Amino acid sequence: MIHDWIFTARHCIVDGENNPRFDQVRDVTFDDSSEILGEAIRGLVEAERVQPNDVAGGAITTAVGSVIAKGLWDKRGACKDLIVKPKDVAAAEAAIPGSSRLIARRSFRLPPETPPVPVQRRAKIITRVTF
Repeated sequence: MIHDWIFTARHCIVDGENNPRFDQVRDVTFDDSSEILGEAIRGLVEAERVQPNDVAGGAITTAVGSVIAKGLWDKRGACKDLIVKPKDVAAAEAAIPGSSRLIARRSFRLPPETPPVPVQRRAKIITRVTF
């Protein structure tokens, strides 16, 4: 999630957004982002939150440090794609009734014209995973 947030913030920074919520990651470089993910994986293994795997950590950090990932890092116009779509609001509301209220709408940057979506059905928990 940390790496995803850095990538999300980067897209908005590249597109010229000056929102203060991006200030803490504004100076994070592409190489920094890859290193942060690698350290997060290493920390999870050391804390025994995930099983050690000789391949997974290296494969993941190699992928996020790749030329393809660098192209995505510098992509212009990606910030607008991060705005929550009405169908996604409907799915969240179905899973967590009340989640599209005003405070949630501000947190997820919903445009004001996005109407609240009525609950279609309650979510069903099919499994639980703990670490």
